[in-house]
Amino acid sequence: MTFSDKGHSKDHHDIALKALTTLLEKTSSELDESIVYLDQFKRAVEEASIFSTADADGIITDVNPNFEAVSGYRRGELVGAPFSLLRMPQVPKALFEEMWETIRSGRTWKGLLKNRHKDGSTYHVITLVVPILHKDGSFKEYIAISNDVTELEEYKQLLKHELDTTSQNLQENLHYTEQYEAALNRTVSIVKTDAEGTIIYANGAFCDLSGYNTQELTGRNSREILCPSLSAGASDFRPEGDQPVNKVLTN
Repeated sequence: MTFSDKGHSKDHHDIALKALTTLLEKTSSELDESIVYLDQFKRAVEEASIFSTADADGIITDVNPNFEAVSGYRRGELVGAPFSLLRMPQVPKALFEEMWETIRSGRTWKGLLKNRHKDGSTYHVITLVVPILHKDGSFKEYIAISNDVTELEEYKQLLKHELDTTSQNLQENLHYTEQYEAALNRTVSIVKTDAEGTIIYANGAFCDLSGYNTQELTGRNSREILCPSLSAGASDFRPEGDQPVNKVLTN
């Protein structure tokens, strides 16, 4: 190899090294930028939400301050404990079986959870559970991001109770009204007319006492069957045979 060939080879090597160095610097810069962005994103999520992580067995590995606040437990009480610590006994077991089946298959689960506060009270969270994987696809951890909707759920329960109570009261009132009307119809003679005096309704008691049936009364002007001696405004009806039998009640 001549001196010029060696110089050319050295120049080529220097160019390649410089290009590689530039690429590494750019890649490192982009990686640093991504890490900074990821850290900010994670911090924003943790500050805005109830955040926790767990291992493959559902053992809590980390929680944020929001998790401590909503559950009533301190971080030291939660880390190392199973998530079942927060489970309300009334919550169907099938709900958690569905959740575990979903996340263990690598999919995201979302739903409403009714959890138990440290003091025994209840709180409600809408929760998103996501399986996090390593680059090779192996499991790393579960992260759960939740939002407290206790106030909304309590309002919904209160509204439902009020609606149920109102509905029950309405049904009871209708029942009482029906009984009252039935009793009234059995004991009081009632006839209704329009403004022109045309009969639009007569109950059974009135028909029995007047001697007319409903078909004969409905659509007939009340003046046609008033006692002649009372036609000037009295309120006795008479059946055929001119015998007054009952007072007319109008509404």
